[in-house]
Amino acid sequence: MNSKHKKIVFGSLCATVALAGVGATLAVSCRKDQTQVDTSKLQSYWTAPKEDSQQGFLQAYSRFANDGKRAYILPGFNQSWYLEPAIKDGKFNKDSIALVLDAFYNEKNSAELYQGADRIASVYFKVDEAAFLAGIALAYMLNSNQATFATDNKLTWAGYVGLNAQNTTNFMAGMVLGVHWANENLKDKQIEQAGSTEKKAWIKVEEVQADKSQVGGFDADNGNAKVLIKSFVDKKVDAIMAVAGPQTALVINEVNNTEQPIAIIGVDTPQELSDVNRVTNKFNNSNVTGDKTRSIRFSVTKNLDVATKMILENALKGAQLDANAKPGQGINPNDKFKLGVNTVGGVADGVVGISKDGQDYLIKAYNTAKSKNLTTYNEVTAELANDELFKTLNMQPNVSNLATNEEKSEIAGNLKAEFKYDPKTHGGTVYKPADKDKLWYYPVLESKYISSTASTKFKENWEKAKEENDKKKLIGLITSFSGVTVNDKSFSQTTYNGIVEFFKGQGISIPTISK
Repeated sequence: MNSKHKKIVFGSLCATVALAGVGATLAVSCRKDQTQVDTSKLQSYWTAPKEDSQQGFLQAYSRFANDGKRAYILPGFNQSWYLEPAIKDGKFNKDSIALVLDAFYNEKNSAELYQGADRIASVYFKVDEAAFLAGIALAYMLNSNQATFATDNKLTWAGYVGLNAQNTTNFMAGMVLGVHWANENLKDKQIEQAGSTEKKAWIKVEEVQADKSQVGGFDADNGNAKVLIKSFVDKKVDAIMAVAGPQTALVINEVNNTEQPIAIIGVDTPQELSDVNRVTNKFNNSNVTGDKTRSIRFSVTKNLDVATKMILENALKGAQLDANAKPGQGINPNDKFKLGVNTVGGVADGVVGISKDGQDYLIKAYNTAKSKNLTTYNEVTAELANDELFKTLNMQPNVSNLATNEEKSEIAGNLKAEFKYDPKTHGGTVYKPADKDKLWYYPVLESKYISSTASTKFKENWEKAKEENDKKKLIGLITSFSGVTVNDKSFSQTTYNGIVEFFKGQGISIPTISK
């Protein structure tokens, strides 16, 4: 038996955490790994707050207003914290709109924020759906490369989060469910091995846990994370999902210093395109897809560019809401990605998913499981949308027979004596962490109106701008922290790409950021 045991590690440089139900959000944003680009060409299209405070963001809003910006693109978990008081206090330009990406605006449905909400659109990214796809792709990748990964005749994965919160824990819940789907639907199948015509029986992919599932924070030098990552490596797992901000670097350092070949699967953005995707010789003799000289295999993504483009296009059309729209109520599905709406965006909307190499594994897994011959990612995801297990991700958690605390505002419940979890009964967004007496679960968020109408301000401003250069001045991006630049190969850069695509659709070219 080959003594070298191959691994996969899931990493997130910019994991975003939302604490839904208590009106708070958390995240860690990347401040490193900047793309080398002449930012002077981009300076008309973005700014950063000079300090991470209300005053810092008010100053950024003011600079934009004075520069003629009338659409403020705001990627990042914390943007609502600063936008809400600015709107309430009349310190946000009344002729401008705002796009909040990766957070909800007025999540508590406070009446004092109704005025001006017709100029706001926000998007929450349903990452559990993307992680579900990644779980299927992961399980198939392991099984179709058994010579690389099953050297001990086992296939396992492990994971952890920086903190237990909606947008981290839901990665875990979705991954568990996706792996479960693969095990159930492929357990009796012979799997064609990559690089050959040989077929091998499916090996059940199982989760391995250590002593904890959260490490207490997202700091880059977290001691708990170092210990936990080493524990996973010592347990010879074949996959680790680290949803913990800059701790991706800790994962890479730990596994690259072992004799065990390591791969990385990114989270949030296509990290295989990032400079963090370090050179490795671990996969030179394997048949895994993608760049064999790099660590990251594929990524679970939030497609902020797609969301940005859709909202701007709706704002340009002056798209209106359903006649019965009321703040705090559920929406007509046709009103997604419009001003006046908090949109929950999922796989079907194209705003979350997995990157190209992961898509290839997903297609092969689904075709093998269902004896089909689908050729595109969209065909597969459309069919999975009707899958009974996938649908459990939209079930509100029902844990009364599992835990003593079932309040939806709580982040964990105390387990009863016996744990028998069934996603079709209890909901797909329930996760059992390493803590033996705990259960993690969150309410499933729904798209809601934040206004009864949608503003036409952007449409009017666009029509007033007769010259191309005047139109270019209308849109700008404000980063989520003072230390973040637009070329961060993360949320800011992905969002900026959406602005580029919007202008392209109007026949206008603006500077691009090369990958």
